[in-house]
Amino acid sequence: MIELEFNNIMAVSQKYRHMLLSIIEFTDLLRPPYFAQLELITQKEILQAGLYAHIGNACCWITRTAAPGHISVSNEDITDPNASKWSIPVPLTLADPDYLERIINLKAFW
Repeated sequence: MIELEFNNIMAVSQKYRHMLLSIIEFTDLLRPPYFAQLELITQKEILQAGLYAHIGNACCWITRTAAPGHISVSNEDITDPNASKWSIPVPLTLADPDYLERIINLKAFW
């Protein structure tokens, strides 16, 4: 994970309540120096639902269907990472909060 991607994840975590990442990005976050920003989930039932950690203000959901190198976000109530409440996947290198906001606003017209 490059620094730009990590910075985008941290910025997104301050604006959105939920983010969806692939397991590849999540394992990158488990390495120093990024690990200090995670609050890991340890309850088996919650982990099985797909919620792995909290990053900043956001819940970090992990699923096999998440595209590697991409992030989806949501401010809606999420209890299942396969719900249809996510934004379209956006490359992490482009995923600053302003860009995501423009994408979400465009999604409203689809």
